Amino acid sequence: MDRTHQRRRGIQLFYGLLITIVGVVFLLDNMDIVEAHQVFRFWPVLIILFGFFRLSRGCRPGSRVFGLFWITVGVLLLLDQLDIANVSIWDWWPLILVFIGINILIKRSGKNEPPVQPEATAQGAEDPDAMVDMNGILSGSKRICLSQGFRGGSLTSVMGGCELDLRRASMKSSPAVITIFAVWGGISVRVPQDWTVSLQGTPILGGISDKTHPVPGAAEKLLIIKGEVIMAGAEITN
Repeated sequence: MDRTHQRRRGIQLFYGLLITIVGVVFLLDNMDIVEAHQVFRFWPVLIILFGFFRLSRGCRPGSRVFGLFWITVGVLLLLDQLDIANVSIWDWWPLILVFIGINILIKRSGKNEPPVQPEATAQGAEDPDAMVDMNGILSGSKRICLSQGFRGGSLTSVMGGCELDLRRASMKSSPAVITIFAVWGGISVRVPQDWTVSLQGTPILGGISDKTHPVPGAAEKLLIIKGEVIMAGAEITN
């Protein structure tokens, strides 16, 4: 079983366990064994568990930052629910900016870039468009890539938008990997019809959609989309 299947299976197990726990609590409440409203006071524990799940499953620094963010939010909400501390989540909203900033710094340091193919160094030196790096922060960013040896890159959208047009690009080696990160924004990627798209990103209160229609029998060129979309949207079309 490859890493993608393992990741999907882990997500399914997490949500399956979550639904099972909620169902058991309601059942016990109907049988007058427990009071559901008392149990659901501990609902922030689910956010903490989700954070630890992301922390344990994330192999990239950005994913670990994402996990730590949800653990922090869950702990603050739990302290408030248990009356240990008077926590107003609106007082702590700047934490979102802090974690976004940390995530961007990690990406800019090069620790979160896609793996480089063996011949990538020579290609990248001759073709500056082989790797794209776009940021739409409080603004919009648009780019048309004409590289015939496209390898991937990074798209970051924070209260803004990123539009990447790859329809006239091509690959010399497959797969190419694009890492996305969007908060309150949007990301749009257009790809050639002979490319196959594999979505491996995680949407939270948002969505990632693959609306491509590959041509049957075309050469297999795989584009992998990774990353997080939080209260935002990402769309891949051709």
